[in-house]
Amino acid sequence: MCQRGRIGGWATCWIALAALGCGGPKPVPVEGVVKLDGQPLGGATVTFMSSEDSKRPATGYTDQAGVFHLTSFKNDDGAFPGEYRVLVTKIQAIDPPPDAHSGEPDAVLKHYKSLKSQERKSLLPGLYAGYATTPLRCKVPPDGKVVLELESKPRTP
Repeated sequence: MCQRGRIGGWATCWIALAALGCGGPKPVPVEGVVKLDGQPLGGATVTFMSSEDSKRPATGYTDQAGVFHLTSFKNDDGAFPGEYRVLVTKIQAIDPPPDAHSGEPDAVLKHYKSLKSQERKSLLPGLYAGYATTPLRCKVPPDGKVVLELESKPRTP
């Protein structure tokens, strides 16, 4: 009889601990748009870096309309509440591989070897890519849709 009571007590403790672990803050959905010189910016990476060390960063990728949805754990789950510095990057795409059925069997191999020597450059000013330099800030949850306005030639403060 004591054994059954002890097992029931442990089971109750484990259930209580599991319930506590499920509480706490959860990510808040965040949708936004990135514009460069007033035009939608597709193909960019948006990263929300918390001003508080304890918060997990959230990332998103812009579609052709410049729209992004943030992800912390699961696709499009959002970011945790708090203050963030926002980093935006866009890297020059690599050249696509040649057609594998072109009749030139070494063409694809040559292409991938050449990728090592290709220098991929940033397509945005470096200002937006650094935690210490980005002028972009955002609070989560936001007051409406997030609009990030970037300039190809940012003004210096």
